[in-house]
Amino acid sequence: MGFALRGYANDPWEKPGSFYFFGRADRKVEFWSQAAVWIGLAFLASLISIRLGISVAMIEIFVGAMGGNFLGIETTPWINVLAGIGSVLLTFLAGTEVDPTVLRQRWKESLSIGCVSFLFPFLHRFAPVR
Repeated sequence: MGFALRGYANDPWEKPGSFYFFGRADRKVEFWSQAAVWIGLAFLASLISIRLGISVAMIEIFVGAMGGNFLGIETTPWINVLAGIGSVLLTFLAGTEVDPTVLRQRWKESLSIGCVSFLFPFLHRFAPVR
């Protein structure tokens, strides 16, 4: 059996004054193993997207959902931060793919699709439930 050691104030892996068993190495191994699994899934997604000729972003979303639901991989705060940054980046990249000339030519269709895709979920949430 392990013994309890007191955490250090400058230790990034533990809160000051907390107790842990078997030293700090177990948490570091867990952190890096989770990172390796997520990086491996991202690599797998890129290989699948190259093979199928589908966008990497779509395959990464699909593989991430499969990893979280079927492989039992739990998210951690640093994964949530990376997911937030990735969603902002994905939205930015989707905006750069829009052709401005087509957008100017079909502004009515674009505006109506944008309004409906925003208002429908918004109004559906506030619809009375019976």
